[in-house]
Amino acid sequence: MKKINKISWLLPVMLLGLICVHPAAGHAKKAEAAVSGPSEIAQININQANLEQLESVRGIGPALAERIVAYRDENGKFATVDDLVNVRGIGQSKLDRVKDQLTVS
Repeated sequence: MKKINKISWLLPVMLLGLICVHPAAGHAKKAEAAVSGPSEIAQININQANLEQLESVRGIGPALAERIVAYRDENGKFATVDDLVNVRGIGQSKLDRVKDQLTVS
């Protein structure tokens, strides 16, 4: 009888372990990430965004957000997202990393 009791609690534990570490367990998240690629990211309008909104962009911190707003205030609206390279601290590499999160209108 004791052997049956040991097995009766062990089986559910083993099954739970198989579910948690099964290779297919991570596939749902990977597939979900593939579907929600750059086209699904909410875009921030750099001509209308405030500091907080700009800081929500992955790759733009407080100092850079302030420089974007200051540049916009001094020079007017951005014609394209690519115009951000005119802001001190934004080179082509930085622009390439953030541009899918930004838009203009």
